[in-house]
Formats: sequence, C-alpha cells, structure tokens
Amino acid sequence: MFAEIRVALHVQRAVAHSRRFKGEQNPPKPLMVRDILYCATMGGATCAGLADKVGSLTPGKEADVLVIRADDINLYASNNAIGSVVQAAERSNVETVIIGGRVRKYGGRVVDLDMGRVKALVEESRSQPICGRQLSSRHFCRAAAEVVVALFGATRRALTCGRNFNPDPIRIADADQSGSGPVA
Repeated sequence: MFAEIRVALHVQRAVAHSRRFKGEQNPPKPLMVRDILYCATMGGATCAGLADKVGSLTPGKEADVLVIRADDINLYASNNAIGSVVQAAERSNVETVIIGGRVRKYGGRVVDLDMGRVKALVEESRSQPICGRQLSSRHFCRAAAEVVVALFGATRRALTCGRNFNPDPIRIADADQSGSGPVA
C-alpha cells in the first residue's frame, strides 16, 4: 500500500501542475502528504462505506493498527512523521499489524501463518479453469495479466468519464499464437 500511496501523491501533483502550466484558470491544488494519508485511512474507509467501523482509532471502532519502525535507515532522522510514512515507508518497515484487535504481524514477522497451506491454496487455484479453460502454470501469468488489463481498462473508462478506452487487452488465445504451445 505504501507504493500506491506514493503513486497517488505524485500522479495527483503532476496532473495539478500540468493543468496549472497549461493556463487553466482554476486548477486543483497539489495534495499534501497529510491529504494522501487521510485518503489511505479515513477517506478509504468512507469510500468503502465502512467509516463507522474502521479508518480511525476511535472508541467503538475495530482496532486496525500499523506500527512502523522509525529507526530504519530510510525513515531515520526525519522531522516529519507523516511525510516519512507517505514518501519513504515500505513493507519492511512494518513492525506490528493489529487487525480487529488481533495481532497479525509482530517483530516484523507474520504470526499464525501456515505457509504450507498458503502454497497448497495457490497450487489449487492454478488447477482451476480460468475463462472456461484449463491453464498450465506457464500460461497462468498470461491469464492473470488479461484479468489485470481488463480491470485496468474498466477503471480507466470510469476515470475518463465514460470515454471509450481500450488498452489492447492480452487475450488467452494469444498464447496459442505466440509459439509457446497450446494452452492446456
């Protein structure tokens, strides 16, 4: 989520500055790091319709807490905690995660995770038909890419106010024509 926060900050600032440089009379103001942190926490909860349950540390809400080590080299000696989280933090800085009052990560390590079960579930998901076709593991990533492109295209259409946008999606059938063999 840290990378997504940074991307949102930089994309919004780039768009705001571009519109200002093009001479737009009322361009949006560039967001500040505090605004982006709000979007990732309370704003996200509001958009998801969960503001009454999560998004802030308030009595009666579920306790979802992320504790970040501030003494790691990429965050050390900062005089702006919010700026450090938004512009420099990464998953390796996460010390503890508490979700719904339950500790899920402690000391930088995930607790109560059965990696064998996770791997088994991944392998099982690979054997499931996608779009009505059984895929080998080498074609699994291509099918996943098709799904991501389809999602991106739908999102892009929504962001462009309904204008037709087609990002030239990868089709599973393309794997048959790529010379890499049949999709099986």
